Amino acid sequence: MIAAYRTPAAHRQAVRDALLDTTAELVQEHGLASVTTTQIAEATGIGRATLYKYFPDVESIPQAWHERRIGGLAIDDGPLCILAGTTTTEGTGP
Repeated sequence: MIAAYRTPAAHRQAVRDALLDTTAELVQEHGLASVTTTQIAEATGIGRATLYKYFPDVESIPQAWHERRIGGLAIDDGPLCILAGTTTTEGTGP
């Protein structure tokens, strides 16, 4: 369950972080193809309609998780590669 926060922005960020963390845990446990928005919402302690206020579709959640992990640097890869730990850019760059 999401705790109470002093500002709406802090609450919104906490819910978003909880959704991302829960998604990562579910994907690790069940695999990306098996995770649904219903599972994510229930495990996070929110309604599915609330989840869609934060993310437009289930595919955007792993993308946001990945962007958070790499500090906002966007990589144009699909969610299957993102949570599997592989990208088309592996082995490139610094």
